[in-house]
Amino acid sequence: MRRFIKTATLSVLMLSSVIGGAYAAGVGTDNDSNDYYVGADPHADALNPPMPHPSAMATSGIHQGMAERPRLTHILSELRADDRRIDRLSTVASRPVRHEEANIRAQAVAVADRHDGVIPDRNYQQIQREIHRLDRDIVRSS
Repeated sequence: MRRFIKTATLSVLMLSSVIGGAYAAGVGTDNDSNDYYVGADPHADALNPPMPHPSAMATSGIHQGMAERPRLTHILSELRADDRRIDRLSTVASRPVRHEEANIRAQAVAVADRHDGVIPDRNYQQIQREIHRLDRDIVRSS
């Protein structure tokens, strides 16, 4: 019986050290996760930064475009606020302003699509005037 306990204990210790070593060797080297950095090196310092992942460099234009979309985001948030105000109106009163809101949203998205996500100044001012007119129509309908 003692021999079985010794053998089982020794085999558990050996297996746990082998599995633990394999796990420790694999941490930080998983490059299939599409992280921004290739192979996270815990010992990298400011003088030797890790290289960015190639897919992250290829999508840098996409991230730049997203940084240039605050106008579209602002317009869509204003329209969401107007949509919540329209929900409080009666069905008959909400129908024309809901169509107007949908037209403004479609126009803003179409302009952003034509200009790679950016809304030019002239179009932005025109859409803002239409949103102001929509706000006025919502107040009149209530």
